[in-house]
Amino acid sequence: MRTFQSALPKVLAIATLTLVGACASKSDVEALRADVAQAQADAAEAKQRAAAAEAAALAAQERADRIYRESLRK
Repeated sequence: MRTFQSALPKVLAIATLTLVGACASKSDVEALRADVAQAQADAAEAKQRAAAAEAAALAAQERADRIYRESLRK
């Protein structure tokens, strides 16, 4: 009985910290989810821009090749 009474404040402190920690971690998780969603949107936009830049570079390369070939024919 004496050990239970001496352990009770420790158990209550741990339970309180766990409950408070769970609330804080839930808001942290929500903030993290928002950050991840923003990062995914940024990555998708960067992927689109990279694809557009690649297409433009290929078109420029084809034009340069065509001009070079025409200059060799003259």
